[in-house]
Formats: sequence, structure tokens, C-alpha cells
Amino acid sequence: MRHILEANRPKLPSQLLDASTLGLALPGAVALMFEFADGSELSGIGPSSDYTFPKDSSLDRDRVRRNAISGWQHVAAWKPHAAGYYVISVFVLGAPLARVLVCLADEPEQPLLASLEEYEIVVSGLLVDLQLELLKQEQLREEKELATLRSRLDATRDRLDATEAVARTGSFRWRTSDGHQIWSRMNYALHEYDQSADSVSYDMCLERLHPDDREGFLATVNAAVAESREVEVEYRLLMPGGAVRYVFARAKPYRDGEWIGSLVDVTELRTAEDALRMTQDALSEASRVRTMGELAASIAHELNQPLTSIRANAGAASRWLKREPAIVEKVQSSLTSIIRDAKRGGEVIRNLLTMTLRSGPAIKTSLAQDIVQDVARLVRPELIRQRVKLEIKADKEPAFVKADPGQMQQVLLNLVRNSAEAVDAVNDGPRLVSIICDRDGEHVRLAVEDSGCGIGEAERLKLFEPFYSTKKNGMGMGLAICRSIVRHHKGSLEYQARRPRGSTFTVTLPSA
Repeated sequence: MRHILEANRPKLPSQLLDASTLGLALPGAVALMFEFADGSELSGIGPSSDYTFPKDSSLDRDRVRRNAISGWQHVAAWKPHAAGYYVISVFVLGAPLARVLVCLADEPEQPLLASLEEYEIVVSGLLVDLQLELLKQEQLREEKELATLRSRLDATRDRLDATEAVARTGSFRWRTSDGHQIWSRMNYALHEYDQSADSVSYDMCLERLHPDDREGFLATVNAAVAESREVEVEYRLLMPGGAVRYVFARAKPYRDGEWIGSLVDVTELRTAEDALRMTQDALSEASRVRTMGELAASIAHELNQPLTSIRANAGAASRWLKREPAIVEKVQSSLTSIIRDAKRGGEVIRNLLTMTLRSGPAIKTSLAQDIVQDVARLVRPELIRQRVKLEIKADKEPAFVKADPGQMQQVLLNLVRNSAEAVDAVNDGPRLVSIICDRDGEHVRLAVEDSGCGIGEAERLKLFEPFYSTKKNGMGMGLAICRSIVRHHKGSLEYQARRPRGSTFTVTLPSA
């Protein structure tokens, strides 16, 4: 038998090449032994190995070859070991696992293997040992890789839990067929469930749902599941201790009837919004009271006119009654005038109470032209003293809006008084403020125009910001409150510069 390496083929004794010498008795002794070795013993690595035998060999070449290398990715290396000896190291999967000590000798008296069958048994046994070692090392390698993957997975899960805790966000998977869910650690915390629970279900989520939100939640989610589309829904969780938590959920279909989603705790946001709303309401009330205080002189003047007329007509009626005979027609005329002036005074007081009484918004169908006329009656005396002309441009066709008349009067009154101050700062040109009321499709437009000094480019960017004011003693809340009121009515408040100068503030409301 001979063993040949494709690269760096060794020179073997010539008698081993003779086919007639192969049989049960070999002229030279051939012994094989496997030992574990390290790479430091190796030299001259060849690209592959091949096992060949003479044609007349009684050895089953294919079987020996198959037993030796079938399914193994290996290379071999050899080097002289001693006289007549060679060391062949076998590499499997890149690691030196064994070496074969090949003894080649010319002395016939050296011990031989008893038979080729015994030789094959020895080789097969050694190969089995090597294969077991390979499997053991492969198992160790796989266990090491699995441990590494588990470590990375645990680290990733820890980072995810930490990130979700900071963001107050939980994640979940949901199997719609049976309601089974898988929650992240933060999702358990948001629902205040013990994480050691054996399983999580859709019903556990519904148990925490606020009763007032249950119907809307189920309608939204069921419709999304039926249509297999992404869903977003905000609702409240009612905790066992009675606390209420606001959450925003988003989910979408994933695969095979499963959904994935996230849950965000927005309680702090909603609490802050409620606090802001309460603050705005308080500031709005303060603004109303201050505005009414500033208008007190104008209102007193407007009330004084009907009161003076009532006093005069009452005196005249008294005199006509004292005549002999009494002139009834004159008395009747005076009484009619008294009634008219009393109504006028009552209307002024009603408008004042509407704007100053603290109450929630009273949204109702209102005629926009009436709102404009009420504001004009309130503000006209003040504008007359400022020598500012007030002009009303209202469509004859009725324009109805869903609004709180008192709040809309407050908005327009604030805009008109701002425009009057801007006009008062101009010494030349017309001194005009106009209130416009018209319909634009499905919306009603209430605009206040003036011929004043206008607003600078830098000031426009901060115009509606709270606490920003161009007035020396201004609170900086007037326009901010006005925009807040208008948005509450699902409308908009915008500013536009006029040419060559002046400003236009436009309130747009949905028509009723």
C-alpha cells in the first residue's frame, strides 16, 4: 500500500509500489496510529489528500476511501518523522484533530498486521474515534455559539426593556384567532399585571379598559381586524386602585393571523393639556374682565344716553298728564320712547353680562351678523372718542355658525380694539376699522381690517405666542386666547398684512 499527497509527494520505498507484494503478507511493515496533535508540529500544508492503491489490491479502495474522508472537509500535511516514517496530520473544519504515523520499513522480520481484514478493522476503529471526536468538538462549538447568541439576545432584551421604560412604551404580539398575546416587560407595568403570569390574553387587556371607552375601543379595533389594516386608538385604562391612565395604541397585521403593536403612556401629556386648558380658561376670564374694565367708560356713556332719554320722556309724559284736559296722544308717544330706550339699555347690559359672566361655552346656532352688530354697539362709543371710524360690511344673506356668541364677541372685540390702537398711532391718512362678515362656501368669514401702522415681519412670527406683546403694558395673552377660542370652535385665526399699510385678522368658522 502507498499513501500519496497531491502536493509534495514523498518518496516511498520501491518495493511498496509493486502490486504483487500486496496481500496477506507484506514485505514491509505498515502500521497506522492516530494521535491528537497541535499545529506547531505541521509543515507544508497541501490542498487535498487522496488514498490510492494498485489495481490488483485486495483492499476495497472505494470503501476505505469512503470510510476515511466521506463528508469531511479536510486537508492533509506531512513531514518526515524518522527513518522510514512519515507523519500525516488531518485537518477537519480548519482545526488539527489527529495525525497518522505511517511506518514504512524494508525489514521483512518486522511485525505485520495479521490480515488485511484486521488492517481494515484497525483503520475503521480509528476513524470512528476520530468521527466521535469531530462530533464532540462540533457540539462544543454549537453550544458555544448558542451561548453567545443567548447572551446577545438577553442583552438586546435588556436594552429594549430599558428603552421602553424611559419612553413609557410597551410592545405586544397578538394572535387574533384565540386572543393569545405576548407582552414586553413595560406592557405588564402599564397594565399593572404581574409579569409572572403564565399567559396573557386579549381579555386581560379589556379588563383594564375604562368602561366609558369600551364601546369605542371595540368598534375601532374590530373594524381594523376585519379589514386587516393598521389601527390607532387612544383610550383610558382603569387601574385596580382607581387610578386612570391614558394610553395611545398602534398595531398592524404581521403574519399568519398575528398582529404586532405598541402602547404609549400619554397620561402626563393629557394631564399637562388639561392644566394648560385650565390656565387658558383662567387667562381668558381675566382678559374678559380687563377688557370690560377698559370699556366701562364707553358702556357708561352708552347707558347714559338711553337713561337720559328715559328721564326726559318720563318728565314730558308727566307734564302732558297734568294738562287740563290731558293730552293722551303725547303721553302715549313719550311712553313708547321710554320703552324703546329701556330696551336699548337692557341690550347693552345683556351684552356686558354675556362677556363677563364666567360659564362654559354655550355652543349654539348663531347668526354671524348679530354677533358683529353686538360688538359694534359695544365698541363704537370708544372709537368715536378716538376719532376712528367703524365700518360694518356684512352680507345681506344670513350666515349662521355653530358658536358661543359671547366668546365670539370677545374675539372680535379684542381684534377691533387692537386695530383701533394701531390706527391711533397713525397721524396721516384714513383712520378706519372695518368688520367684515360674509360666507365662503362651507365657511363663514369674520374679518377685522384697519388702516393702521401694520405689524413688522419679526413680530408676525410671535404674534400668537402667549405672553408676547408689542404694547408697553400688554399682557401678551389677547391674541393667544383669541386663537385658542377660535380653535375650540373648529375654526382658524390668521393674520395678513395689507398694502400699502394696515392689517387684516380673519376668523374662519364652519357654517351651520
